[in-house]
Amino acid sequence: MIKVTFKDVGQGDSIIIEWKNEKGEPKIGVIDCKKKGESNPVLSHLKENNIKEIDFLVLSHPHTDHYSGFSELLKHTLKEEIKVHRFCYTFRDIDIEFYPYFEPNITNSANLLEVFELANAMYEKGLLEYIPIGFDYKIDLTPTSYLKCLSPSYLEVKEYLNVLKFEPEKNRMKRSGAANLISTLFKLRVDDKYILFTSDVEKITFERIRDKNLGLLTDKENVLSQIPHHGSITNHEPIFWEKISKVKNCEAIISVGEHKSYDHPNYSVIEYFSKIGFMINSTNIINGMEEFLEKIKSKSLILDSVSSVDENYYVSGDKSFTIS
Repeated sequence: MIKVTFKDVGQGDSIIIEWKNEKGEPKIGVIDCKKKGESNPVLSHLKENNIKEIDFLVLSHPHTDHYSGFSELLKHTLKEEIKVHRFCYTFRDIDIEFYPYFEPNITNSANLLEVFELANAMYEKGLLEYIPIGFDYKIDLTPTSYLKCLSPSYLEVKEYLNVLKFEPEKNRMKRSGAANLISTLFKLRVDDKYILFTSDVEKITFERIRDKNLGLLTDKENVLSQIPHHGSITNHEPIFWEKISKVKNCEAIISVGEHKSYDHPNYSVIEYFSKIGFMINSTNIINGMEEFLEKIKSKSLILDSVSSVDENYYVSGDKSFTIS
C-alpha cells in the first residue's frame, strides 16, 4: 500500500509519498516543499513522525510556490543528520548565472540559491546525493511499484533554452513563466494502477506524450491525477485526458490557495474533468472550485436529491489517498 498526501499549503505544492519496502520498513519521499505563512507542513510531518531517513526529495521546477519550504527543511536534515538518498531537480542544463531569472522577484531567487547552498553542505557531509533528473528516470519503491519521470524531456528543455536567449532584464516575466517548461511529470505505478503528478507542466508536454508515448499511460489504469498548474486554463490539454485509461470515478486533485494575482482553479477546467469521469478534490474551496460546488448544490436542490459529491469535497485541507 502507498499513501499519497497533498498538503494544504495554499497556492503551491507539497506532496508526501509513504510506503513500506519489501522488508516492511517505512519509507518516505517528498515532491516539492512550500511554506504556508509561518508554517512548513512537510517539515512538521517529518518532525511529528520522527523521520530519520528520506528516500527522495524532488524540486519539481524553480518557482517559489514549489520550493519556499526547502531551505528550512534542509536546515533540519543537516542539523539532525538525516540522510537524503536523492535530491532531484530538473535544471541541470541551466547555468547557475540564469538562476536569478527563474523568478521575477530577486528575493525568491536568493531563496533558491540558499536551497542549493544547504544541499551542498549536506552533500559534503555525505548526507545527500544530487540526482539531476529528466525523461525516463526511475525510482523503485517496491518490487511492484515505482516512480517514473515522464518530463522534462529534451524537447521541453530545448524550448526553455530558447527562451533564455532573450535579454533577461527586458523579459523577466517571460523567462519566469517559461520555467514551467522544465516541470516534472511523474507516473507512480503500483501493480496495475498508476497516479500522475503533473506539477505545472505545460501543454507541450501533454501533446508530446499524447502523440509519441501514449503507451506509457494506456497500459494501466489511472486512479488519481493531479490537475496541472493548480487548475490553470493555460495548461489544460483536453485530448490528453480523454485518451488516458482510468478507473471508474478516478480521483483528480487540485493543490491551490488564495493568491493576489491568480484565480486558480479555473471553473471550466474543473467542469471538464468532472464531465469525463473524474471525482474532483481540492486542498482549498476557492474560485472555480467554489463555483463548481455551488452548482452541484443547486442541482441537488432542484432535483430534491442528495448530492453525489462526498462531504469531504466541501472541506479545505490536506487530501490523502491510498493505492494498493
